[in-house]
Amino acid sequence: MLGGLFSSTTALIVLGVIRKELPFTKIILFTIGIFTFLLFVGIGLSFTQAGQKITDPLFGKEKHTDAGRAFIWDSTFPLIEKNPFTGVGPGNYNREIGKSRIEHSEEYRELYYFYETTQRGHAHNDYFHLLAVFGIPSFLLFLLLGTELYRRLITTKLSYEHSLYFFGLSGFFISGLFQCYFQDDEVVILFWILCGLFLRLSKNQSDFVEVA
Repeated sequence: MLGGLFSSTTALIVLGVIRKELPFTKIILFTIGIFTFLLFVGIGLSFTQAGQKITDPLFGKEKHTDAGRAFIWDSTFPLIEKNPFTGVGPGNYNREIGKSRIEHSEEYRELYYFYETTQRGHAHNDYFHLLAVFGIPSFLLFLLLGTELYRRLITTKLSYEHSLYFFGLSGFFISGLFQCYFQDDEVVILFWILCGLFLRLSKNQSDFVEVA
């Protein structure tokens, strides 16, 4: 959700304010239309079984990973502190976080239940997971990738029609604050495909401008 809002805002600023390719009236109508659509969809889903699966965790009626993120992050921090530059290594996160939780629950017994009932496969945060598994160098490279990609997005000379396909890439790095998208093949494959297409089209556009 936050990633979508961030990428949509970026697109509106770049295409509407900076490049002035989106008429103000269309921006307002588009925004109102989206919020109205989401409102009616939300109301409709709230009366269905599928909608209740989404709303029940929000009101504490059933266990949900959103509530467990604090415990997952809390048991991930010791891994980062012990291995700041090299990380624990690929494939070792699950084992090492188990050790971290045992040590922490011995000191804070009231947390034992929460550590046992929350998942331990990944850190539910791309940044924390990279720090824990690969260390500070990989974390800095990830930040560099996100920063450079965002810079290219807001300065792109691609046409309006082509640009719209790629602004969602910026939201990937915001959504990564609450989930490990680099651990989900179905997400990260699409990310790299879009990233490659964007950079290739940008290079072609740059070469065309230089020739002209």
